[in-house]
Amino acid sequence: MMKSSFHRGVHFLFKRNLLLTNSITSGGFMAMGDLIQQEIEVQSNVLPTRYDWARTARMFIVGTLLGPAHHYYYIYLDKILPQVNLKTVAKKILCDQLFASPATIICFFYGMGILEEKTMKQSTIELKDKFKYVYMGDCLFWPPVQFVNFYYLPTHYRVFYINIATMHKAGHFQLTQSIRRFSLSLLSIAHSYIKVEVIMPPNKRKKIILSSKSAASKRKKLQRKNETIEQRNERLEKARIRQENARAGETTPERELRLKKGRIYHAQRIASQTNRKKKLQRDKIFREIQIRQQSENNKEESKGEDPQEYDMHHILCYRFLDADKEKKLNPDKSENEMEYTLTNMKTEVDG
Repeated sequence: MMKSSFHRGVHFLFKRNLLLTNSITSGGFMAMGDLIQQEIEVQSNVLPTRYDWARTARMFIVGTLLGPAHHYYYIYLDKILPQVNLKTVAKKILCDQLFASPATIICFFYGMGILEEKTMKQSTIELKDKFKYVYMGDCLFWPPVQFVNFYYLPTHYRVFYINIATMHKAGHFQLTQSIRRFSLSLLSIAHSYIKVEVIMPPNKRKKIILSSKSAASKRKKLQRKNETIEQRNERLEKARIRQENARAGETTPERELRLKKGRIYHAQRIASQTNRKKKLQRDKIFREIQIRQQSENNKEESKGEDPQEYDMHHILCYRFLDADKEKKLNPDKSENEMEYTLTNMKTEVDG
């Protein structure tokens, strides 16, 4: 009795109502995968609290809408390549990675962008930033999964199996982030090494290892130095859109955390400015004390001299102290130039 009921249920879901089953399971398993991913993010301190139910609902809607596309795709693929052998399975996997995977990624990002009320331009920028990393992760995750799907399972179980794999793909988010960080660091280090090798002459070439962070900052400074007004405006517009994208999907705890970090940064900046002002004030007081002592010494030496001549002597002393301070503050300045200036000052003062 139990067995016959189970068979009737399987027949009802996977034979009579296969399209509905594939659509609902696509949305449901994608939502469950998002909850698993949020749990991973909470454990990794990426998210301050759990759970973002609005994000999970968006994942369910997008998954449900992608379900019919997967349903008809696998039916059509099995009609084109009906054989079950290693060569046919390899062709199906190649077709899946070259066509189905990029199309699914594009539909996912634009679908999520519409539900998050983003503009087409914002969704396009987000897709350009993340597509290559997501696709690299897909190329690592899906081929072995699809081998089992195409070689062992019949057509009407394919989408259900893929939906279960999508739920377990929550760990793929961490894999994608790791691939992205590794790729950026590798490209940055390679760029730094090539740049050093090209600039230095062959006879003076040395092995120089630059950190990826310093190389990236130098590259950004060079690009911003040579950019035109149109390029600068475009860069600022992209930065603004990225900021809006990041803030559009954030929850209330995330917003509070961001504002708290901003307040801490602002307080640290004000403290550093205050310390800088105090240092300048101390230097000014120290210079005034030096000038006062110098003027008192000159006053004792110049008793009985003409007042106008004494005032000129005081001005020259002031200029001499300024030049000496400039030499201490600007060690990179030409030594001959500073020596010439100080020599003239001393000559005028002594004269």
